[in-house]
Amino acid sequence: DEKHKEQFRVYAPVCRTVYGVTVQARVKRDKPHEHQQHTLESYFETHLKWLTDEQKAEIKRMKEEGQTKFMIQEKIFQYFEELRREEKLGFAEYLQEVCRELVGDIVGNKRATVLTRMRNAGATLEEIKTEMEIMLDENTDKTVKAKIEVYGAVCGKIFGVDVPFRRRRDEQGQHTLDDYFKTHLSWLADAQKEEIKKMKEDGKTKADMQDKIMRYYDALNDGEKAHATELLLDGCREVLKDVVGEEHYNDLKKMKDAGAGVYDLKAKVDAILEGITDVQKREKIKLYGAGCRKIFAAAHYEHSLEDYFKGHLKWLTDEQRNELRKMKEENKSKIDIREKIYMYYEELNDTESKSEAGKFLREACRDLFRYVVGDEKADELKKLKESGVSLDEMKHKVDLMIA
Repeated sequence: DEKHKEQFRVYAPVCRTVYGVTVQARVKRDKPHEHQQHTLESYFETHLKWLTDEQKAEIKRMKEEGQTKFMIQEKIFQYFEELRREEKLGFAEYLQEVCRELVGDIVGNKRATVLTRMRNAGATLEEIKTEMEIMLDENTDKTVKAKIEVYGAVCGKIFGVDVPFRRRRDEQGQHTLDDYFKTHLSWLADAQKEEIKKMKEDGKTKADMQDKIMRYYDALNDGEKAHATELLLDGCREVLKDVVGEEHYNDLKKMKDAGAGVYDLKAKVDAILEGITDVQKREKIKLYGAGCRKIFAAAHYEHSLEDYFKGHLKWLTDEQRNELRKMKEENKSKIDIREKIYMYYEELNDTESKSEAGKFLREACRDLFRYVVGDEKADELKKLKESGVSLDEMKHKVDLMIA
């Protein structure tokens, strides 16, 4: 997997030093920086300028904690709903502008104009809704569908059109396959959705379908995988909360917020799951466990620099953190940022401080290695280390695993 090899290229030198094991890393040129997207700060100055400072701080906190766009979107709409009627009428204009841009981006300016004319001509909300659904169904672009998934529900409410973008449960509270195709699995191509439907019609097991879905996920490129990860993450959080219960789920969230690594979180989850005896929950664990572990790990490595300042890089000084922030803003490569972090580590004079920083960096390297090679191989290497083999033997084993 090229993305996994890229992870080694960026972080291997630091991991080599903190562990004393030389890890082979293939050198590739950095990809050109992609088109700059709108930042949260830019929206606070435009479409979300109506939020209070306290509300903006809460949205920032949610983003820093890695909460999904769904959750952030719902929080923003909650703030909008809490406004007094006169405030709501005034500020709705800002959100409508966002939604107009979104509709134009999705269906094209020409068709967006058609919807505007329909509304100005006095068409009913139901007629506009029907026309919009036809336009959206014709769009097969996965990136666009992800946008619909994230922003559709709010835009529908802002314009007064109840467009069914978000998942809905039936009367029994269960999701259908079509529900998932509109939410957690909306990233699948139409042909892939048809294949999954066919598998269900042919009587294939849920495990077979889950395996097929994860193979589709593994085949995505980096950009597509980032969208898919965000959508699947929402589903995995639901599964985890349902299986372990509210109390355990909140304990895990506190661990994550405190900067716990993937390895520690996995150990905690495994301990909780070991004590679950409910037959239906055990089946859920068996069905979704492996896939969700992969999704949680993938999401962990999409964290922002701010997330790492709370965890593996908490030993940096405020001045050093500001320097790294500046490098990121200037679009310096991950290699440059990594080398700067390593320089700060090497400059530590206090033995105790260096030992503490090394502990955090080793934890980051363990997490990275487990993410790249998988649980089975990581556990194999752990046993090898515990057996007392030499560093050269460890190096040879690592090289074989990532070759």
